[in-house]
Amino acid sequence: MKNISQEIFENVLTEINTIEDQISTLQIEINTIRRKTSRLQDLISNFLKSPQYVKKNALIVRIVNGYISAGLSINLSILKTAEQLNEPFERCRTIYSIDKNHKRTMQKYAVYYLIYRLKKSGFKTAQIAKICGYSEKYIYDLIKQQKLKQKI
Repeated sequence: MKNISQEIFENVLTEINTIEDQISTLQIEINTIRRKTSRLQDLISNFLKSPQYVKKNALIVRIVNGYISAGLSINLSILKTAEQLNEPFERCRTIYSIDKNHKRTMQKYAVYYLIYRLKKSGFKTAQIAKICGYSEKYIYDLIKQQKLKQKI
């Protein structure tokens, strides 16, 4: 009886030792994975701060704004930009939505559209200036810009 219980006890001890060895091996692997992950995070953060990546973000915003100024909707402009630059649509949409200058650009094109609609309806420049709250010279310059864009 003692032999069987002693044998079982020894088997349990060897199993416990192998489990402890496996745990220590797993801890070493986990630490290695953590170090690699930390290095990858550093590389990604450095990449995101690199001038080339920042320039690409600015390029995306500029191209989207160009498509919007040509009269396309925001989503279609982002889609065309993504196709042109071979970038994912989601990345382009995110970059455009977090860009601080896109709101100013959208407001500018809203004013362009308002002036275009008023001019097409037959209003004179002075009347448009009163309606929009801008000077006549500013309205005249915007109309001139619109005409130049239409020629291009």
